Amino acid sequence: MFVIPLGVSLSRALAVMIALNRLSATIRQGQGLWMVNLHKELGKALHALDYGGELRMSETTMPLAEEQRPTKPREPIPPDTIFVGKKPLMAYVTAMMMHFQTGAKELSVMARGQAISRAVDVVEVVSRRFYAGKLNIKNISIGTEVVGEGDDIRNVSTIDIRVEKLA
Repeated sequence: MFVIPLGVSLSRALAVMIALNRLSATIRQGQGLWMVNLHKELGKALHALDYGGELRMSETTMPLAEEQRPTKPREPIPPDTIFVGKKPLMAYVTAMMMHFQTGAKELSVMARGQAISRAVDVVEVVSRRFYAGKLNIKNISIGTEVVGEGDDIRNVSTIDIRVEKLA
């Protein structure tokens, strides 16, 4: 039920109702929506009505694919690689243990940015607590990746820790 407050014109209330319908349709379709985008779309609709413009359907549409950044196709992840990110430490420790339980002898633990310290912690926990001297760190590679596009380009540190399970 939509109640129109006193002092609000019917066309203004209609604009808000249309914007809210589009929001609920977007949520039902499973698409993400930033609060900023919702605010912007509501503002556009209300601005058009305040200045005598008529509300067109295209003025209140949610951002389309053309406004979103184009996504680069990801390179396939090698089967002997674990990328460390924001998950809890033990999630990566478990992944590393499962990898070695399948009979694999080598594993690469990779991370970048603030996750580098977590990647080091993962390797240390597995080697000290679970394999107590049965893991060998073969190689540690550090580097820098250029991330972003246009004005949002920045350098991000990376680490690749190559671990080998001893017999």
